[in-house]
Amino acid sequence: MVSSTREVDPQSLPAVQLHVIDHPDGQGPALISRSTAAQLGIADGSSRGFLTLASGSDCVLATAVVQDGRVAHGQVAVTAVQQFNLHLGAGISDDFRVFVPPAGEPFELVDVEGEVSQLGKSEEAVDARALTRELLRLHFGLVLALNEACVLEVGARQLLLRITATNTLDAEAQEEAVAYHCYRASAAESLPQSMATVRGSVVLQNARQRPASGPSLSSVRVLTNDGEWFPVKRALLRPCIALTKAVRSEGESVPEVAVDVDTLIFDRVLIFLEALALGRKPPAFGLHLCSQLLAAAQHLGLRALEEYCQERLGECKDRLRFFSFEEVKRLNAAGGCWLILDGMVLDVTRWLPEHPGGSTIIPRQALNLDCSRFFELYHASRESFVYIRQFYHGEIAPEDVDLVPAPEEPASPEFLQQLREFTPWRLQPEVASHLGSRQAAEKA
Repeated sequence: MVSSTREVDPQSLPAVQLHVIDHPDGQGPALISRSTAAQLGIADGSSRGFLTLASGSDCVLATAVVQDGRVAHGQVAVTAVQQFNLHLGAGISDDFRVFVPPAGEPFELVDVEGEVSQLGKSEEAVDARALTRELLRLHFGLVLALNEACVLEVGARQLLLRITATNTLDAEAQEEAVAYHCYRASAAESLPQSMATVRGSVVLQNARQRPASGPSLSSVRVLTNDGEWFPVKRALLRPCIALTKAVRSEGESVPEVAVDVDTLIFDRVLIFLEALALGRKPPAFGLHLCSQLLAAAQHLGLRALEEYCQERLGECKDRLRFFSFEEVKRLNAAGGCWLILDGMVLDVTRWLPEHPGGSTIIPRQALNLDCSRFFELYHASRESFVYIRQFYHGEIAPEDVDLVPAPEEPASPEFLQQLREFTPWRLQPEVASHLGSRQAAEKA
């Protein structure tokens, strides 16, 4: 059974690159050697464990630890179905780490929904109760995840079951929960008859469909300014002072309220509200979103988010300064990747491996000069403008602007105008001092 009795940060567990091979038996749990298990941090003497992709995956791989020799060190033997669920294949290597379920949260299934289709041809009907028993027999104590595929044999039929919903709370508990999301859980003995839908020619008997439910009176229907709507728990919206009337409204219908916030930003407001309600640290939203989130927080009367955004934007402002051209060249000579874009100083060092155009073109073409023309050539959509603030550290000192080499062909006036309109938050000479001047003042 998968269990967790203490808080463990999954990212603190070692990630180990394993080479995927076909399972020698074609069925059963994945296989790893004892030496590989030790490298992953699986307790010495354990005969089984649970792995997940280090890059993130809902599916959890049940794994048996076998004697070295049957599976080589650094290999993981995986069935065809497991390879399908993990989007891997034999011959592929990927990073895995031990899976640890969340502590302090329910992790046993109370119900599961599935979509059934047949493999092969058969005219016999299938009893949903028999299907559930077979699912439990093969997966008891293991983890079932949303969209996971399971191949089951029921009578003379081989069936494909795709998991379409997992729940660790019953309907009443879900109604009371402020924030509830379930995308995987452990199959326990109490797993009831599966709820199922049918695809193809499968005749499924005794299947239980989830009763249709109307809108929840514990929610508010929030309409965003781009025409979308969100059903949001009233308890989650309580910190939003501007929505108090809707949150506290009484009646037999779900209250509606329109907000002057678009879908993208409101979705992130909800992420913040969930973290607030659960006592968790809010996510580190990108700086390019903080101004919009600040405006949304002020519109909604959400003081906690307003203070969060002001703090994030303030931290950014406090670290901004002016750079000499020689300082930028030294940073690049030391292995960094610092760009000068229309006088702005941008540090893209850590982001370079993620650059859609590859990690070599920027260092090869754009260092130690004004890269405005290259930016214009390679970013015609202007979509990249939204990321500039993430990398912005300040400006070239006014007295060094003429020292920065210009490209043979300058950026167009239209591009520079668009760039400057999009970056009104840039440092201005009258509100900041050059580093050298600051140091001189401190010595004085």
